[in-house]
Amino acid sequence: MKIVPVTQVIVLLLIASMIGIVVKSVLTNVDLNALQAASASSHTSTEETKSAIWYVNRRDEALKHIQECRKDISLGYTENCINAEYAIKIIGQ
Repeated sequence: MKIVPVTQVIVLLLIASMIGIVVKSVLTNVDLNALQAASASSHTSTEETKSAIWYVNRRDEALKHIQECRKDISLGYTENCINAEYAIKIIGQ
């Protein structure tokens, strides 16, 4: 069995932890970049936000918008999707 000096062990541990930190930061950046890309591709920035009352008065439009929200998961938590869902709960299908 070969005896490894303590300094080499410490250096190897430091290198391993640095690699772990780099990998973690790269993965975190990938997740953030994917999130930013998804939010940028969402068409909500060009779409006017409509209130739940607006959707209550336009039931067919609310149902149509809910279908779009369910097709594209990135839209699911936009204000219009939430308001359309809430409107349908208010008026009852």
